[in-house]
Amino acid sequence: MVCQSNEDFEQEILNTKMLISQRVAGVLISVSKSTTGKDHFKRLQKR
Repeated sequence: MVCQSNEDFEQEILNTKMLISQRVAGVLISVSKSTTGKDHFKRLQKR
């Protein structure tokens, strides 16, 4: 599964939530230029 945020922080959060809901086995991440926080990634670590 491939997700693109197009450098949009809000889309990055939505993509992360979708990946969690789809129960993916792993994630490779390249953060967007507009990323200001990392709390949405912490949810991935808990899985």
